[in-house]
Amino acid sequence: MAEITLSNYREWLPFAIIAFGVFLAMISPFMPHRREHHQKAMKKVAGFRGALQPHDLEHWKELYRGTGDKIDPPRGHYIDSEGKPTRLDAMWTAGGEDHTSIQRIAESLEKLCAEFPLDAYEARIVWYEVGQLMDSMHDWLQQIQGVQEGSTFLEEQYPKMREIFVKFGSKFKRWPHRIYAKR
Repeated sequence: MAEITLSNYREWLPFAIIAFGVFLAMISPFMPHRREHHQKAMKKVAGFRGALQPHDLEHWKELYRGTGDKIDPPRGHYIDSEGKPTRLDAMWTAGGEDHTSIQRIAESLEKLCAEFPLDAYEARIVWYEVGQLMDSMHDWLQQIQGVQEGSTFLEEQYPKMREIFVKFGSKFKRWPHRIYAKR
C-alpha cells in the first residue's frame, strides 16, 4: 500500500487549482446573465404594480372569492356583496361596483403580457409574482361573451394575454405562484 505523503498533495494541488479555475471560467458568463433576467422581470412586475391603485387588489379579492367553487355562481357570473349573481362583464361597465379596479388590473396585465418575457426563466419569475391574478383574469375574460358572435372578450380586448396563455399555458399549470387570496 502506497503511503500518502505531503509531496503527493503538492503534486495534485496545481491540477486541482487549474480544474477549479476552468470550472469557474465556464460558469461565469451565465451568472450575470441570470441576474439581469431576474432584474428585468422584477422591473416588469413593478411596472404592473405601479399602475394599480391601492384598493384595486381588494376589489379583485372580492371578485375572486365571489367566483369560487364553494359559492358556485353560474358561468360568466360572480356573487356580489349583496349575495346576488352578477354578470362578470359588469366589471367593465361604467359605474361598476369596483370603480374600474378590475378593468384597470386587466389592462395592466394586458400591458405586462405585451412585454412578457419569452425566456422561460424570466417568465417563471413574472408568473410567480402575478400568476394568480393572470390566471383568474384569463378565466373571467374567457367567460364574457365578445361583441362578435362566437368570440370572447379575451380574444377581442386582451389578445396579448390570450397569446401568452397559448404559449405558456401548460407551463403555468406546473409553475408555482404567489397567493393573493383564497376562496
